[in-house]
Amino acid sequence: GGAGQPGGDEASPRAWLRALRQLLPEYMVPAAVVALPSLPRTASGKVDRKLLPPVDLAAPARDGADAAAGEVEARIAAVWRSVLGTPAVGMRDNFFDVGGNSLLLLRLQRELAAALGVELAVTDLMRFPTIRTLAELIEHRQPARRVPAPAGRGPARRRRRVPAVRPAAGAAAPADEPGDSEP
Repeated sequence: GGAGQPGGDEASPRAWLRALRQLLPEYMVPAAVVALPSLPRTASGKVDRKLLPPVDLAAPARDGADAAAGEVEARIAAVWRSVLGTPAVGMRDNFFDVGGNSLLLLRLQRELAAALGVELAVTDLMRFPTIRTLAELIEHRQPARRVPAPAGRGPARRRRRVPAVRPAAGAAAPADEPGDSEP
């Protein structure tokens, strides 16, 4: 194939998805790629969409549910299974290929923080979209420094501004307030 196109034995739908992920933003990558020897055509030469084979988006192509290589991978896989609602995930499966989306990515971020005690940016999860690459990132990253909240202060509360009350022009201020007495 041409530039950025998988060729030869690399022309599998999975290889096409990998190539597209390198070239396009995630939201532009198709959910599935189906290889056909040719496109069905109408008598006028247009693609006959009615004759295209159905695409099963519920069962995306997967790299297989290979075993976790360590504790970090196993814990990440458990969180993925919970977030995606699936019984098995592969260590090289792409989160978005196995049913992940932007909303689930945010849930994944929260649940990984709770399960592993690490703070990951959404961009980290998008740049490292497989369990294996994410585990490598976490294992090689220095522990994040956490800044404790100041003692005695709970969550910030919004305070209502109360306007200052001043005596009307020419009216006498109450004499019992500090600083209001005359010498």
